[in-house]
Amino acid sequence: MAGVFDFKKEYRDLYSSKTTPSLIDVAEMVFIKVDGKGKGEAL
Repeated sequence: MAGVFDFKKEYRDLYSSKTTPSLIDVAEMVFIKVDGKGKGEAL
């Protein structure tokens, strides 16, 4: 199983607060969605 990816640590410049408003460029990101039925903790 893959490790946890922390977006706030990897993309610190996107998530950190600034003293003045500014425009930023956000790179395209790929996400995965898992859909199903039943209890998530049941195996």
